[in-house]
Amino acid sequence: MKDIKLYFKIIRYGLQFKLMCILSLVFFALGIMFEVMGSTSNSTLGALYISLSGLYTFQLVFSPSVAKIVQVSPYKKKIQTVGSTLISLIFCLTAFTVLVIIRVLRADPTFLAESGSTYAKHYSVLIYAAIIISFLLLYMAFSFKMYIAALIICICTVLVFMLFSMNEHFMFYENVASSLMNGDNPALVIAFSYGIILVGGLLCYIFSTLLYKREISGLAIRNALRQAQAK
Repeated sequence: MKDIKLYFKIIRYGLQFKLMCILSLVFFALGIMFEVMGSTSNSTLGALYISLSGLYTFQLVFSPSVAKIVQVSPYKKKIQTVGSTLISLIFCLTAFTVLVIIRVLRADPTFLAESGSTYAKHYSVLIYAAIIISFLLLYMAFSFKMYIAALIICICTVLVFMLFSMNEHFMFYENVASSLMNGDNPALVIAFSYGIILVGGLLCYIFSTLLYKREISGLAIRNALRQAQAK
């Protein structure tokens, strides 16, 4: 508990603190707006924005570890591995829980019928969001150590995933949701989605630990500093 409090405290010293907070709040607000005001239950746009909102804390926890005073601190490894992963996971799970609540509240038979959807399709968006969150958590583990390679792979993977998601023949997460649904009870779909996110958090921690001794990418830090100074 003491370490968790420390991780939350150092967030304010992260690079681009104000920008990261603004981006997180904007994406979260847009996600909620698209979810609540959307006319179709099959839309993944709101889920995508909400998914992104919890990931900005990784930089805020990780970046203070670059400071010289932290470099010689016994907390350096914890901050770069446990701290950055744990805090990101907490924020991602919180944002995802809001998405779950909205989806449950909007699972009205009339609304689903009007939007030409089913319970399985409606709740499959949770699996879609969980996959996005899990993958981006994994990306974060590489982002400060292999900046260019990680960024290229991340962009390409997300674009391919989103393009495939627009084609109903490749919406595998809908098939998964259909197999997990118990009538109109989404309990298994929700539990499965949380499981995906937790696996993403675990992988983030594992790879953060494996990459710990690798030098931090100077380009990643310079880019963050440049953007911070421009604000």
